[in-house]
Amino acid sequence: ILARAWLFVIWHCWQDHTAYDPTRHRALQRLHSQDQQSWG
Repeated sequence: ILARAWLFVIWHCWQDHTAYDPTRHRALQRLHSQDQQSWG
């Protein structure tokens, strides 16, 4: 699932001719916050 999400982001960056912007793609922040909560 993670690989599919990254492929989606990379594909759209390539199609739109834009660089990856972590503030625009918040999936990594969501995963990180969920991981921190589970380690509590």
